[in-house]
Amino acid sequence: MAMYTLKPDRKLPTREPNFADWEAELEQTPAYRDHYRLTVAALFFLAIVVLFSFFSFERRGYHFDAPKKSRALQSTYMLAQMSILTKCVAYIRNYFVETQRINPRAMVISALRAVENKVAEVIVHVNGEQTSRPILTVMVGDVERSFDLSRVTDLYEMNWKFVDIFEFIEKNLSSAIGLKKIEYIAVNGLLSTLDPHSTLLDPAIYNEIRRGTEGTFGGLGVTIALQNNQLTVTAVMSDSPAGRSGLRMGDQIVRIEGESTVNMSLREAAERLQGRPGSSVAIWIRRNGWDKPRRFPITRSRIRVPSVVAERLSGGILHLALKKFQVNSAAEIRRLLAEQ
Repeated sequence: MAMYTLKPDRKLPTREPNFADWEAELEQTPAYRDHYRLTVAALFFLAIVVLFSFFSFERRGYHFDAPKKSRALQSTYMLAQMSILTKCVAYIRNYFVETQRINPRAMVISALRAVENKVAEVIVHVNGEQTSRPILTVMVGDVERSFDLSRVTDLYEMNWKFVDIFEFIEKNLSSAIGLKKIEYIAVNGLLSTLDPHSTLLDPAIYNEIRRGTEGTFGGLGVTIALQNNQLTVTAVMSDSPAGRSGLRMGDQIVRIEGESTVNMSLREAAERLQGRPGSSVAIWIRRNGWDKPRRFPITRSRIRVPSVVAERLSGGILHLALKKFQVNSAAEIRRLLAEQ
């Protein structure tokens, strides 16, 4: 058995600790690797959250995303969002048959010229219209900006160019004309380059046309006209709210719901007199022999305007006069012939 004796004055050999070796050894352990992966994943997720906090997610447009820019004085309708124009362009892209007629540059120029014709503040000038690099200059008031149309070779690039132009107009326009109306004007301007039949109707005109073709609407049952600058009743339908209320031909409508009819157009008056069946409207009538206008509260009902007028002549002849084409015109004619 071997015996070892340590002398008191002799020290054992020592080794300096190597932390790099310890770390390398720890990296080989499964627990360290799992902890390291979790830490990296957490930091990556935190970076994504911070990055996304700088983005503004808003409702997107149809077929096209138009940017929105915050302004100190922002109107309720944003022209640069192009909520109407992008839908129309989508219809052109999907349904217009004669695609050879689609000329994006000409559509931009025609749209802005249409706006120029309707909005006094806007002036448009085009340099090199027939070249490969036309320059469109738009002046709004005393501010102007030029737009290069060389890249406008398809409908997608056309949309982006409209965003820039509409943002410039919206920022500098001080006219009282509504921005939504300007967009309707621009759309009809670009549609005019396709053919003379493509038109975008605003809701008021569309409803007026629809009432005319359907032959029914909610109203009073009167025909009105401007006579000597006075809104005058020219006809009263039998068995109508106006007839039952006592209105007569020749009555002058001086007020509608408290609003004077002075300088009121026929279209404005018709829009105020028409409405949902069952709703009421108050009008003030001036009549010969009265010392002052009188108030007539009238409840609207569904008014049916006949499109065919029949007259029985001698010899068993039925004379039919077609006043206007309506959805029910053919059915009316068949009914009148069956009654003959």
